Amino acid sequence: MNWKNTTDRYGSLSIAMHWLMLLLLVAVYACINLRELYPRGSDLRDALKTWHFMLGLSVFLLVFVRLALRAGPTPRIVPAIPVWQERFALAMHAVLYAFMIAMPLLGWLSLSAAGKQIPFFGLQLPALVAPDKSLAESAQELHETIGTIGYYLIGLHAAAALVHHYVSRDNTLLRMLPRRQRHRKNRGTRVTAGCFGYHESAPRFAGPRRSNAAPHRSLIGRDHGACSDASQRHCRTSGMSSPCSTM
Repeated sequence: MNWKNTTDRYGSLSIAMHWLMLLLLVAVYACINLRELYPRGSDLRDALKTWHFMLGLSVFLLVFVRLALRAGPTPRIVPAIPVWQERFALAMHAVLYAFMIAMPLLGWLSLSAAGKQIPFFGLQLPALVAPDKSLAESAQELHETIGTIGYYLIGLHAAAALVHHYVSRDNTLLRMLPRRQRHRKNRGTRVTAGCFGYHESAPRFAGPRRSNAAPHRSLIGRDHGACSDASQRHCRTSGMSSPCSTM
């Protein structure tokens, strides 16, 4: 799999970063919402808040990696979409990146202004400002407001991808999905050996099945090549006779 972006699809590194960022955002929201289930001052509530801070700062660091990856070619959408959709998509991405930068910074700022420690996986990050109660309250309020807006941004982004996939039927979503490995390079007739004989299958084609396509037929007792090791092992373990033994 190619780790670089091409004009046809995103590279494996961009795909991995996209889904990693999604998981981190889900975890950030989950931690801050689940903390409400536990009483103030409890260890579990404090732990969830700490993980909320650390995962949010992880998003802040990784977003710059994602921005660097966008410097490469952008895979084209096939079939092409209207110009207004392209502009709307660019604006949506810009807002999402601004969201992923602003939210962690506001959280860092609110902790700094409140005179609290800023934990980050065993490290203590420096405060951005001196303690200021008024600034801490303002930063916290803005942080919560933008956090609420984030639900709608992420939901709209996901909904747009699904509309492209199921309604417009273009490759917008497919460009960001891992490529499935094709195990069969030969799309012609397949001959396989089973415990009761050989079976020949008609070629598979995309699209409607033709009425004159050759049906599956069993060719028991005919030699179409050596049996596979897997087939012979299956026959031995299941107590069935293999056609290979009669050849």
